[in-house]
Amino acid sequence: MANKSNPLTKMIVLCTSRHGFRINFLFPLFSVVGPLSVSNDHEEFLRRLQEIEVFSGGDCPEMTLSAIILALQACRPHSFVYVFTDARSKDYERINEVLPLIERKQTQVIFVMTGDCGDPQHPGYQVFEKIAATSSGQVYHLNKTDVQEVLNFVRVSLQSHKVNLLAVDRSDKNSSSVEEHELPVDQTLKEFTVSVAGIHPKVQVMNPSGELPENLTSLLDLENVKILNVKQPDPGIWRVNVKSDAQYTIRSTGLSNIDFSYGFSVRPAKTLIETSHRPLKGAENSILIQTEPKNIQNLTMVCFLNVKGEILQNVTLEPLTPKKGVYSSEPFTPNGDYFYVSIRMKSRTGTQDTSVQELHMDELRRISGDTNTKRADPLTRHY
Repeated sequence: MANKSNPLTKMIVLCTSRHGFRINFLFPLFSVVGPLSVSNDHEEFLRRLQEIEVFSGGDCPEMTLSAIILALQACRPHSFVYVFTDARSKDYERINEVLPLIERKQTQVIFVMTGDCGDPQHPGYQVFEKIAATSSGQVYHLNKTDVQEVLNFVRVSLQSHKVNLLAVDRSDKNSSSVEEHELPVDQTLKEFTVSVAGIHPKVQVMNPSGELPENLTSLLDLENVKILNVKQPDPGIWRVNVKSDAQYTIRSTGLSNIDFSYGFSVRPAKTLIETSHRPLKGAENSILIQTEPKNIQNLTMVCFLNVKGEILQNVTLEPLTPKKGVYSSEPFTPNGDYFYVSIRMKSRTGTQDTSVQELHMDELRRISGDTNTKRADPLTRHY
């Protein structure tokens, strides 16, 4: 399983060879959950893979969420968790333990599935979709022969710093009509990737002129997964047209040096240390946003979007002088639903036509009734 030509082996070796890439390998099994293996030695991790003994099983549902919880508890913030399974979850009632861990660690969870026990409407399967939506991950339905192609894509996608540009979850059972989704692109974006998972999805990416781009490449073309890449995209509003026989999800990431951190507070705050990961439900909150001044200037607005990509709220931002790269909003009462945070800015030249950008970050939050508490230092991203 872990020979040198195996795509999983290549992916692991590539990650460990990247300069400045700190990685821990966490290896929980489903059938007998625990003990959790944690190592920063990829050779040891590969040896553990080779030690796996495969049996016939007999009981299709697995203790998937228990294994995910172990991984989330032990992983570093902003990690990637890949779940390889051919069965739905037996312990789906533990979903309320998984979501707070995702929120705290800001971890992306991707499911690579080669089976679902024959019932995609079962709660044991639907929790996978909820976890993927909450973490800005995705659920890939594959044939067993397609797994190597997906691992090759993962290997390439982990090579560069990415920002999330678009996240859409269409839960409609009948999505046979073509739907158009806007994808704002600014001049700092070197390339972007669009991933669509659904039932026989068809995807078309159009440039701001309404034409098919010449620099469009197909990275993965499977029955239920389509992944496209555009290099050196022209700035402006791109459009992603999707048609699927049933519900589908879209994730778009870009190669850019643009990024930001944020926190909420019911009292005036000047640093992220003074903020909370979650806003206080039913109260007026302010959002504090911290950026890298040399990359982001003139923030004007923050947008809150639901998992369908629809705007819930727009909130005006003002610079928090004399701190460069720090912005604070006017007080607002958040909408009580899952949301993404998106920022809008002007370029250094002050032009608005080609430089407006929206970053749909992977920090999906659920508004709760918890009181505002200070965030822990290890989970705060500083610039």
